[in-house]
Amino acid sequence: MLVYVCCATGNTSGMFCKQIQKVSCREQIYVEEIHELGNNLEDALRENDLVLAYGSAEIIDEKFIRRYHFEYHMQAIWLAPQMRYLKDSMKKKLNCFDIPIHIIDMKTFGKMDGKQALQDILNAMI
Repeated sequence: MLVYVCCATGNTSGMFCKQIQKVSCREQIYVEEIHELGNNLEDALRENDLVLAYGSAEIIDEKFIRRYHFEYHMQAIWLAPQMRYLKDSMKKKLNCFDIPIHIIDMKTFGKMDGKQALQDILNAMI
C-alpha cells in the first residue's frame, strides 16, 4: 500500500513519516521522499506492508502521478493541516484517479504522534 504524506516542502512530512515508521510494531513500513521512491517503487511495495512517500503538496498533479506510475499503487494522499486549503484544488487536478485525499489531524501532526497517524491511515483504508 502506497500513501503520500505531504506538506509545503516535504520537510515536516518526512519527519512525520519517520515517526510513524518508528512506532510500528506489526507493519513493515518503508519511508522515502516521493521522487526517490519512483526509482524503487516495485521493490518497496513488494517488501513492505506500507510505503509512506513524503514531499511537497504542490508537485502533485496528473502528470506527476503518471510519470512515476503512482496511479496503479497510490491508495491515499494525506495533507498536513497547514495545507488543507489545497484539498479541493488537488481533487480537481486528480479527478481522473480514484485517490482519496485526507487532512492529517492538527493535534496528531503537531505532536508528531506516529501511533495515532498510523491508526488513522489504516482505519481510512478499511
